[in-house]
Amino acid sequence: MNKCILGVTISRDEYDKYLRLRKKDTPMKKIYSAYHKRCPVCNYIVDNVVPKQKYCDRCGQRLKG
Repeated sequence: MNKCILGVTISRDEYDKYLRLRKKDTPMKKIYSAYHKRCPVCNYIVDNVVPKQKYCDRCGQRLKG
């Protein structure tokens, strides 16, 4: 199942991988609970120490705020 985009043929698996990486690089707001800030994707605790984290240590999701 190949698709031709701008003259470049890629497989369906490569296209799905591209979509996952693109979504992962989209900044998402951190979840603020009573004591911790958490990743919105995997619920991992981030920002326990200074400096503020821009990426989740567990899943690699880009974070903002």
